Amino acid sequence: MLYQKYARSLFAVCLRYSNNTNEAEDLLQEAFVKIFTSLKNYRGEGPLGAWLNRIVINTALSRFRKEKQSITVEMDEIPDIADEDPQDDLFTQLSKDHCQQILRFIQELPTGYRQVFNLYIFEGYNHKDIAQLLGITESTSRTQLHKAKLLLKERILRLMKPHK
Repeated sequence: MLYQKYARSLFAVCLRYSNNTNEAEDLLQEAFVKIFTSLKNYRGEGPLGAWLNRIVINTALSRFRKEKQSITVEMDEIPDIADEDPQDDLFTQLSKDHCQQILRFIQELPTGYRQVFNLYIFEGYNHKDIAQLLGITESTSRTQLHKAKLLLKERILRLMKPHK
């Protein structure tokens, strides 16, 4: 029941931290193993969904720290879903095609930019917390967020430009 209730929204989080759907599925599975083994540690302080989100994010960051891999995106593997979190107005107000494009743009960001962007924009972390999580300085966090926003803005403007 826990899986059925939260898998879709947690999968959307996994997609923001991964390169493709296969990697996101692996990440989700790894996170749910941690969730089920850690469930006894949940103290009920705050929403369960937030606690689950935190485990997924920590699992993703831990995996990327271990792998230190270069990022490539398999364009044909962009999933057919958008994040269903109502606080993510960006995804709820755009068409499905635009959501998929924006997700693709986020996935194409360099690893550091993507991690900082996701943590700051989607997860609500501040630069101090991001710096601690990723082992970077606050200044680096700010710079990477700024550069990520510039890259995304450029790509989104090109997407929205009317074709002649």
